[in-house]
Amino acid sequence: QTVTHMAAKQGLVEVTEALSHAGADMNKQDNANCTALHLAVTSGFAEIVQIMLEAGARRDLVDDDRLTPLDLARHYLISKGPKMQEIIDLFSQCSPANTSTASAAEEDDLPQPAALTDELTIVLLVTHEGNA
Repeated sequence: QTVTHMAAKQGLVEVTEALSHAGADMNKQDNANCTALHLAVTSGFAEIVQIMLEAGARRDLVDDDRLTPLDLARHYLISKGPKMQEIIDLFSQCSPANTSTASAAEEDDLPQPAALTDELTIVLLVTHEGNA
């Protein structure tokens, strides 16, 4: 998992915003093919979902269960109620900014050490700022 995945799963709004502004890849998939958007949805963090959608996170990527983030929100609607309805509504309110079939990082499939360093730097700065 990437730093973006961890921030999404833990509901770290400031970290997610900073990663978004730094150009972090919101579409990177983990070993279960989940994107950070999948994790934000299943964790019920509407604000994170909104940040990611506005940053161009792809809505069409499927996980190992062949579910999109919106599919997951609909699946959890009954058990998690209003929180999931808010997330479902975000999918219709936020315009898709990027629906291309592959990002540049996916096309060349090479590690991006500079991007990772930038992500870690952002997390350290935000974490340090929050503890100061």
